[in-house]
Amino acid sequence: LAFILPFGVLVKYAIVYAYEARNAAFFNYAWQRFKVDIVVSIATILLRLLVLFYKRCA
Repeated sequence: LAFILPFGVLVKYAIVYAYEARNAAFFNYAWQRFKVDIVVSIATILLRLLVLFYKRCA
């Protein structure tokens, strides 16, 4: 009960906030963040591969 009650309250507020925040600006912001995350993850993978390549050549 000590875990379920605070968890339930937080989930309720998260659901209410998500319901109230869903508008065009919110989805546009979320889509932009998703695109930035994809670009950063690809750049991280490429940088790691480059470092591994140069370590292997050295």
